[in-house]
Amino acid sequence: MRLIVTLSLAVACVTCADTQVFRGSYVLRDSAGIQIVEVERPEVAPTERWTVSPAPLIEFGQNAPADVILYRVRGATQLGNGQFVVANGGAYQLQWYDAAGQLLRTAGREGGGPGEFSALNWIVRHGADSVMVLDSRLQRLSVFDAAGRFIRAIAVDVWGNRHGTFSDGSVLIAQNRYGGEGLVRQQVALWRVDPGDGHRDSLGAYEGEEQLVERQGNMVLLRPAPFGREGVFAVRGLHVLVGDQGAYQVREYSLDRDLIRLFRVEEPARSVTANDIAALREQLIAEFRGTNIDAWRRTVEEQSYPDVLPAHGAMVVDAVERVWIQDYPRPGSTIVDWWIFDRDWRPVGATRLPTAFEVYEIGEEYVLGKWSDSLDVEHVGMYGLSPP
Repeated sequence: MRLIVTLSLAVACVTCADTQVFRGSYVLRDSAGIQIVEVERPEVAPTERWTVSPAPLIEFGQNAPADVILYRVRGATQLGNGQFVVANGGAYQLQWYDAAGQLLRTAGREGGGPGEFSALNWIVRHGADSVMVLDSRLQRLSVFDAAGRFIRAIAVDVWGNRHGTFSDGSVLIAQNRYGGEGLVRQQVALWRVDPGDGHRDSLGAYEGEEQLVERQGNMVLLRPAPFGREGVFAVRGLHVLVGDQGAYQVREYSLDRDLIRLFRVEEPARSVTANDIAALREQLIAEFRGTNIDAWRRTVEEQSYPDVLPAHGAMVVDAVERVWIQDYPRPGSTIVDWWIFDRDWRPVGATRLPTAFEVYEIGEEYVLGKWSDSLDVEHVGMYGLSPP
């Protein structure tokens, strides 16, 4: 059966932005039982964009004592009671804040005992008011309640970045697999982990980050390829969303690894310009922390660069299961576009966020994340979000 529905329309947000309108085509068709959704890149006027507050409504860790200064933050989340918890990896510590950004309590310290951390990787809300964190070095998940009390630990034998929580409470973990030499597209294994007993189910392997791999004797040096593509993963309900940045498309899989939907945005590839290369070189040299800056400068100037940018950037699913997809930011840019799609992949919103802002969580009326200032001091805060 092949069903094709083509609409040339203005798309209105059916969730919270009823006045939001986008112009463009939306094509829905069926191919061998797989739903294919194709849209043109939406057109949006400045007055139609969702508004992000000009300054954080809440910023955490302001005027904090030395033992709770934010450093190597690994995530943050809002609880059902309105409080926030920040995973401060540099202090091996969880920090609870009230809705005004005032520090309430802390939990955790460096160590291997119950409620202690050796390598704090990420944090996720667990139930209404508890949190769960991964320690990759100790290979365990730890659960803390709303009062900051350690509840239990769950042994796990996989670790990696968290890319979402399924509607049944299980967690999607992406574990990198490294190998090869030269320019390599690494692989990522996806696992669904049950926080109750640590049981894991494989969700398959997908393309991960493009890296430059150099072998020097027994040493293997890894660094990101310039303008390299990455695997981009997220969770919506009981589905896994996968993008590889080679094209502006997202594959939606069931937990049985069946491809159920393929979403595409029709737009031309964006070329890598001479200005992009110059800006990236400047950035790489400025971020170098080694001792032989001259050798690093030669490496940066002599390496090759691709002709086109990755098709898109990060992907985040918000509290009402809208999918937010970031334009791939050009080097040196300070602001980047994010496009918002509903459960049927219709474009329903767009906004702009600072390029340096790492999004942790998006609610119905807020965006929670991290940024660093010119002195590399980390900040975590919540911005307000309003539809037009």
